[in-house]
Amino acid sequence: MKINSSFLNIFPKANSAVTPTKNSFSTNLLSGNFSNLAPLPFDTVSFGEARKKPSLRSIPEATPVAKVKRSSSGEKRIDHSERTSLNLTQRIYDESEYAFKKLKLILSDAFPGIKVIDLDNENARGMMSRELADNQNKPVILITARRKHPASISEKMAQSHLRSKKAAKERINDLIGARIIVSGNSTKEGEYVLDRLTDAVKKGRFRIKHVKNHLQEDNRLNYVGRKRLDKFVADNRKINGISSCKYTDEPRDSGYLAIHIITDEIEDGFNAEIQIMGYDVERFKELEDICYKCHAKKGVLKKYKPLEEMFKPVQQDPRLQKEFIEYTKRAYAYERLKPLMPDKAEAEYLRIPSDLNIPKELDFNNLAKIKARIDRVS
Repeated sequence: MKINSSFLNIFPKANSAVTPTKNSFSTNLLSGNFSNLAPLPFDTVSFGEARKKPSLRSIPEATPVAKVKRSSSGEKRIDHSERTSLNLTQRIYDESEYAFKKLKLILSDAFPGIKVIDLDNENARGMMSRELADNQNKPVILITARRKHPASISEKMAQSHLRSKKAAKERINDLIGARIIVSGNSTKEGEYVLDRLTDAVKKGRFRIKHVKNHLQEDNRLNYVGRKRLDKFVADNRKINGISSCKYTDEPRDSGYLAIHIITDEIEDGFNAEIQIMGYDVERFKELEDICYKCHAKKGVLKKYKPLEEMFKPVQQDPRLQKEFIEYTKRAYAYERLKPLMPDKAEAEYLRIPSDLNIPKELDFNNLAKIKARIDRVS
């Protein structure tokens, strides 16, 4: 897939101290003035790798499920001083199984020929590789699905001050979720996904209550044009009632690029979140999720503590934190404009731009190498 060369002239020169390889899509990044932004005050959800299925036996009985406090700057912080049992969140996780199975069946029917891969399946990694190889010429290259694990449910409940199963089901929309990965960087693939989901709604498979567009200022980064999204929302309102579906633009400080679709109840009180994003954006998001948790002091898996140590200068310097968020924003744009290269796992991320004074060890390419080494030995 080719990219219009006119994209290249909107990127200023990257830091010459870090030379990109000839295979990278561009050494540049979006120009223009951006606001100084604070870290994201909410959790992100991991879809990119097969995950080890948890149980109460594998999670300490007293895991932090704590109140959320705000610092003087208004930033949310988790107070881990209060500890509580995971029995409640384990029950929520167990009860989500039937709704999760139904969600996978809905998506399998909506996208014939594309397997919906459960990331808790022990063979998920191999299944994903086969799907990527088989679907390169299709609008949708991969669909993955997951249930939020008990420890993640605990943290989300703490952030929202939720203390009951009923409240968690009503207020947390991503207890079950799926990610639809589109193959290209145009709007055609996104339009195809919306058409297939609309057909599923018409068949009564599920209802859509909220469409959230996580976007940037440049319209060329959109998965779907605004008029097409308006039509999608209007169609869903027409099918299910005038107030049954709302639309909001929700740009994130990090520049994250995706469309999130929140369903009405799938089964047993569980809603679902369906994410739409590009292959390279999805690949980068898995690294960015960890980086965000490191610099925002959100807490990372124990194995990633070496990465967290690298982010201490960012944690201690508000200026540096703003610059790293700006770097992240530009990196998302870079990934969105890449041609599809699923067979090249080594494809470079954006190098540190010359106008940002970020320590060279925090280059996303270096961070990715460290993460890969950690993952290999863990």
